[in-house]
Amino acid sequence: SLCRVHMENTRMLILSSLTLSDTAKRTISADTVTNICSTATATLAVTVSTLPSVDAITGIDSVCEGDTIALSDATPGGSWSADNSNATVGATGTITGVIAGTTTISYSVTNACGTNAATLLVTIRSHVVCNVGIKPLPSSPDFRVYPNPSSGSFTVEIPETVNGSVITIDDVLGKTIETRVIEGTNAQKTVFTLNIAAGTYFVSVHAGNRIFRAKLVIW
Repeated sequence: SLCRVHMENTRMLILSSLTLSDTAKRTISADTVTNICSTATATLAVTVSTLPSVDAITGIDSVCEGDTIALSDATPGGSWSADNSNATVGATGTITGVIAGTTTISYSVTNACGTNAATLLVTIRSHVVCNVGIKPLPSSPDFRVYPNPSSGSFTVEIPETVNGSVITIDDVLGKTIETRVIEGTNAQKTVFTLNIAAGTYFVSVHAGNRIFRAKLVIW
């Protein structure tokens, strides 16, 4: 029929520009034709997307030269990078300190609209700074922290101490992570099981007027 011919020849309209204010699927009326028989509308489903949303990077923001820390991001499918050679970063977010200074670590996620990234400024501390105050226990070669490196479970062995001695675990920024008080003066083996991020820590024994420290690496 004549009406059918007119309806089947509804024109196609090409949209060269479209702006929507939110992310959703919208049906756009592209062209409408009306004749004596009826009205026909050509439509197009348009999906509006945005840049990917990226969660904040989590983990310790400092590392000693030659040591490693582990960073993470809850957003899947991204890639890690560093903005200079002061540190290297692996595919899984493992940071290795190379030269004292700072570096900006980025975790980037890409979709059809482009790339978005979360960043974290990481400080690489020199050997001099990291090793301040670390010394062996005088006349007590059996003072040990093992295994070292550790996954978070380790033993602090003290051959002789004073009643009320204190063991503390500190990060490289001086923040105390764990504290234990030792009762008695006999040889002690104190077991720690800590759920802490990979990186460098310091084990300190406060025995009377003496303080002894050892570096501990958590991987």
